[in-house]
Amino acid sequence: MPEQDSFDCITVVIPTYNREQVLGRAIQGYLSQSSAHLINELIVVDDGSTDRTETVVREASTRSKFPIRYLRQVNRGPAAARNRGLREARSALVLFTDSDIVPAPDLVE
Repeated sequence: MPEQDSFDCITVVIPTYNREQVLGRAIQGYLSQSSAHLINELIVVDDGSTDRTETVVREASTRSKFPIRYLRQVNRGPAAARNRGLREARSALVLFTDSDIVPAPDLVE
């Protein structure tokens, strides 16, 4: 398979706030994608959570074939978290989702 560049791949941005349980399932959905090789990175923007969000993200990153980046900010709302993820994205294509959405296995495809 040819090497993918940043224009062929996507960055997934997930803003979150105190959603540790469902966030783990959402991230697992991206790890299990039929075309996971098209994911350049997954960015979780923690909007000031007080639960185990960071631990959930760090544990998921140990099982991932693509980078999972954890960014933390003071609570400013989901729009600010999405904007932060967009500024940090390393791909030309960005998929915005929410921490309570578990993707279908072929979403990225």
